Amino acid sequence: MAMMTMAIVLAILADMVVASTHRELACQRKEHPIMTHRELKPFICTFTSSNSGNFSQLVMDLQNDHLIVGGRNFLFKLNVLNLSLVQAVEWPSAQYNSCHNRGKTQEECQNYIRVLLPSNGKLFTCGTNAFAPACIIRSMQDISKELKHVSGVARCPYDPQHSSTALLTVRGEIYAATAMDFSGRDPAIYRSLGSLPPLRTAQYNSRWLHEPSFVSVYEMGSFVYVFLRERPLQHECALSSISRVARICTNDVGGRFVLEETWTTFMKASLHCRLQTNSGLVTLAYPELQATYLLSERGLVYAVFSTSHAHGSVASALCVYNMSSVSAAFSGPFLQQENLHSAWSTRPNHTPNFQCGTLGKKEGVNANLTERSLVEAQRLLLMRDAVRPVDGGPLLHQENTRFTGIAVDEVIGQGPIHHVVFITTDSGSILRVSTPAPLRPGSTCVVEEIHLSSPSLFEPVRSILLHPKQGVLFLGLDSAVLRVQLHRCNFYHTLRLGTRRLMGSSGLGPPGTPVLTLNLETGEASVVVATVLATGRSHDVEDLCAWVPSWKFPIARGENEAFPRLGPGVKGSTIICPIVNVS
Repeated sequence: MAMMTMAIVLAILADMVVASTHRELACQRKEHPIMTHRELKPFICTFTSSNSGNFSQLVMDLQNDHLIVGGRNFLFKLNVLNLSLVQAVEWPSAQYNSCHNRGKTQEECQNYIRVLLPSNGKLFTCGTNAFAPACIIRSMQDISKELKHVSGVARCPYDPQHSSTALLTVRGEIYAATAMDFSGRDPAIYRSLGSLPPLRTAQYNSRWLHEPSFVSVYEMGSFVYVFLRERPLQHECALSSISRVARICTNDVGGRFVLEETWTTFMKASLHCRLQTNSGLVTLAYPELQATYLLSERGLVYAVFSTSHAHGSVASALCVYNMSSVSAAFSGPFLQQENLHSAWSTRPNHTPNFQCGTLGKKEGVNANLTERSLVEAQRLLLMRDAVRPVDGGPLLHQENTRFTGIAVDEVIGQGPIHHVVFITTDSGSILRVSTPAPLRPGSTCVVEEIHLSSPSLFEPVRSILLHPKQGVLFLGLDSAVLRVQLHRCNFYHTLRLGTRRLMGSSGLGPPGTPVLTLNLETGEASVVVATVLATGRSHDVEDLCAWVPSWKFPIARGENEAFPRLGPGVKGSTIICPIVNVS
C-alpha cells in the first residue's frame, strides 16, 4: 500500500513538472527556504582591507576577468574567481585639513570612491576627496596609471552620504545626477565632457528637482532617463516622498536667451508602485524608489521600493515597468501650476510623439534647437499620468524589511523564459526571486533567502553586481566584498548525516530522473528533479528552484525503488519538491 501511495504521489509530481514547461506555475507557498551564513560558507569568497571599507562601487573588467572595487581611499582590482588581490591603488585626500576646518568629521573627510565608469580600455573614477570632489581617468589595464585629471564638481557628490548616479556614453559624455555644492542644496542632472555644450537642470527651482535622491541613469535611443525620488509637490502633499523618472534628449543644446545652459527637453513623470484592490482602492503605497535594473533587450525596468519612514513599520515591494508605458506617460498631457497659489491644471501635450529632432534651421536664434518650444520647456515639466507597473501592482511585497538593491538575470531554455531577480536588503540578506515571462499575477516566487552573516553581525549591502556567465553575485558591504556562488547544486543533492538515498543511481542521472532522499532521523524526504540549464551561454546544472506544494504519504524506510522517468526534463531549473511528514 505504501509503495502504491508513493507511486501515485510521484506521478502527480511528474504531471506538475511536465505541465510547468507549458505554463507558469503560480507560487502558492507562504514560506521559502533560508540558507544560513553557516551553510553559505563553502560557496562564498571574501575580500577585506584593514585600510579601507565602504565598498560601494563595483565594476567588471570582463576582458581580463577582474573585479574593480571602489572603497574609502582605495581602488582595488580583484580576481573574479576567488577575490584574490591583483592590484591596490591608494587614493587619499589632500584636502583633509580644509575639510576638517569647515566642521566635518574625520570620517567624513576621507576620499570615498563614488564613480567608476569603464569605457574603451579606460576607467573614469571620481571620489568625494574630503568634500572637494575630484576625478581621474585611469587605464583599465593598470589602474594606478593616471591618464588625465578632471574636476569632480557636478560629477561626484561632495558628501559621501549624498546620493548620486552617473553614465558615460560611447560619445564620451558624462551624464551625472548629484549635488553640485558643498551644502548639497544645489542638486542637478548635468551633462559634461564630449562635444556637446554642458547643460544642467534649472538651479534652485523645486519644480524641476525638489530635494531629490538620485537612483540610476540609463541611455536608451535618443533619450537619457534618470530614476529618482524626491519630496512631493503641493498637489501631492499626502505623500512624504514620491518616485519619478526624468527624461532628456541626448542632442539637447540648451536655449538661447531663455534656458541658457539649461535643458530644454527635461520632463518627469511619477512612478507608482502600490497595492490596490480590484476596484482600484489603494491599500498601501511604496513611494520611495531604492534601486533599479534595466533589461534593455526586453525594454523592462525592475525596481525595488519601500515605504517612507513616516509610515512607521517598513515594507518593501518589487515592481516592473515596461518602457513603452514610460513613453506613453511622456506622450500624455502635462500638469501645470501658474503660480504658487493657484491650483494645478491639465495642459495638452502639443508634441506627443516627441523624438528629439531639430527645428531644421541652420542659422539664427533657433538653430539646433529641439522641436519643443522654450516657453513650454520652462513651464511644462511634470506629466499628468503616472507610469504604472506591469500587472498594475507589485510582483512581490514584504513587511518588516527594506529592499536596497537589485540585479536581474534572464534564463532561457526550451520552456518559458524566467527572470531571476536578486534583491538585497538592509538586514544583509539576499532574496532570490523567480518571475516567468510574460509576467502573470501570482506567478512570482521567492526561491530562497540567503543570509550573509549571523543576525547579530548583519550589515546592509551597499552594491550588487551579477556575473551571469560565471553564475556569481558580487556584493559590496561596509566591511568586505563578497563573491557568492549561485550554482550550488551540491548543497541540494548532498546526502547529509543520517540521510539515505532511496535510489540506486550514481550522481544526478539524466535530466528528469527523480532522486528521493530520506532523513532516517526526522523521517523527512524530498524528491529532487535534476535538469540541465540551456541558456545559450553554457550547459550547466542550475538550482533555480520552482517549488511545488508539499505532499504527505507513507513510505517504508530502507526500500530501494527504481522510480519512473518523468519524461522530458524541465529546461531552465532544478525542481526540488519537499515531501514532509513521512511515516
